Amino acid sequence: MFAKMKNLREISLSSCTDMKGSIPSVLGSLTQLERVRFDSMDITGTIPSELALAPLNLVALAYTRYLIGSVPTEFCSVPSLEIISVSSRIPCSCSTCVIAP
Repeated sequence: MFAKMKNLREISLSSCTDMKGSIPSVLGSLTQLERVRFDSMDITGTIPSELALAPLNLVALAYTRYLIGSVPTEFCSVPSLEIISVSSRIPCSCSTCVIAP
């Protein structure tokens, strides 16, 4: 589905608790994608490192109860990335990380 949306700039699904599943790695192939907001959702799995291939400036993943693992180090070298917001239980070594309580 997302692979056909080449001009997509923002995905904002915050607080859509009816939506379940993992973050699709294909989002990293979207060359116009700047903002991803999956905060306050019941997403599962890990943060795909492929997502860091997109020219993101915002990744919002705070308050996700079932997300596991850490923020992939690939995100630390995305030049356009200004903020990665994650829950306090998700380790992040990037200078752009903002830890939600």
